Amino acid sequence: MFTILGSLADRYWPILVSAAGAVALALFGTVWIGAADTIGMFSTITLIVFAGLASVFGGIYMAVAQEIRTQRTESELLTVMRSTIIPLAEQVISVKKPVVGVDAENLATELSLHCRALVRDKEAVCDVNVYRLMSHGLDRVNRASREARISFKNTTKQTPRAIEERCTVERVLAGEVTVCPDVRSKRWQRRLSLEGKNREYRSFISVPVFNEAHKVIGMLSINSNKKNGLTDLHRSHLEAAAKLYARAAAV
Repeated sequence: MFTILGSLADRYWPILVSAAGAVALALFGTVWIGAADTIGMFSTITLIVFAGLASVFGGIYMAVAQEIRTQRTESELLTVMRSTIIPLAEQVISVKKPVVGVDAENLATELSLHCRALVRDKEAVCDVNVYRLMSHGLDRVNRASREARISFKNTTKQTPRAIEERCTVERVLAGEVTVCPDVRSKRWQRRLSLEGKNREYRSFISVPVFNEAHKVIGMLSINSNKKNGLTDLHRSHLEAAAKLYARAAAV
């Protein structure tokens, strides 16, 4: 427990300083006359000024730190995109279209491996899967190394799993992008009709795959074992990969 508290204090100490400064400023601001009688006017004004400066410093530090983290993340993701999207594009250009059978499986597996590199957090575990739209729902195309559904069935059954799979297919058919920051959240379970079960992943993003006629032909999904582990940049990367895969599938 002390380790957790120490980690939180190390990460959020500017917020604590800012909050403590704001509280101190409020207290001394409301009872400054009484404080002046106790510790003297000069000491009271000094403490008020110090509390105000501490509050301002904490806010400025957090803003600067957030901007630095954002720029670093964007730089890393751009590097990853150069090392994933470009090689993938070259492969898509070189293959004979349409890609079917074993070639389609190999290409989808290659795509999923490239997209996994997008998650730069060394402590995060992610998985990417490619699904093809069929008459009965969505079937996985790539070879999976972790927990991944073989298919999403579009059935009329009313079991929690069947409802989740049917709603997933309906969102894909509607061309919707699905972003779930936390599969354990009751709010997100209700919103996305997710089955309340234990999963290896904590967050996910899924995007539809469109062909040149803007018809849905499949789905790409990426998940992470971290809560809020995926961002809009991951979504943009996945959408770019979906366009490349659609060019190769040429359905």
